[in-house]
Amino acid sequence: MCQLYIRETPAEAEALESFALHLFQRLNIKFLHVGDSSFYVDDKYIEGEALGVSIKLALADDADLKDYRFCLTLSVPWGVPRVQAGSLDGLAECVACVLALDGLEVARPLGFKIGDPVRYYARDARTGEHDSYDLKIVER
Repeated sequence: MCQLYIRETPAEAEALESFALHLFQRLNIKFLHVGDSSFYVDDKYIEGEALGVSIKLALADDADLKDYRFCLTLSVPWGVPRVQAGSLDGLAECVACVLALDGLEVARPLGFKIGDPVRYYARDARTGEHDSYDLKIVER
């Protein structure tokens, strides 16, 4: 399982459903359903699927990442034999970079314990002959 935390600007302030619509379209995620579970903020999550990977979007509730409003979780669906722990890391890295290049700020915890490092992704505007963007990735 890998989690990506996504920050939105105050001007965006989207509800979970409208943010999911935008995000799922951008990442070509097939919508499956809106689920109810007490494990999630407001007891709600939105589930989709892409590349055989289960994807859930919910409001975030992480004390270390308070400024990040949404949590995108990538996991192997039930019934599929478990794979090595780091097998989704490359996909999570790719998704984080795509979202950052789209202008979102993304944080990807590299572990599940308090104090584990976090990798942060953001678009970094450059000036020059043509307007272009580089990706800024910082690990803390």
